[in-house]
Amino acid sequence: MTQRNVVSWTAMIAGCSQNGQENDAIELYMQMLQSGVMPDQFTFGSIIKACFGVGSVGLGRQHANVIKSEHGSYLMHRLL
Repeated sequence: MTQRNVVSWTAMIAGCSQNGQENDAIELYMQMLQSGVMPDQFTFGSIIKACFGVGSVGLGRQHANVIKSEHGSYLMHRLL
């Protein structure tokens, strides 16, 4: 990607997550965070799906708790 922002990162993460490439989605998410791009509600939805897809319920719950604490419970209910 020549121009990386939350939209482009999330598109890649969602594409992997929706096509059975959950490990790739998680790896892209980690790269996104390392690059300094902050996730949004759409990113969180995709990464939680990927975490549960690989059986990492603990990691999915960690992200859910981050969403709840940083963005309020309204967003949490919309994602679940």
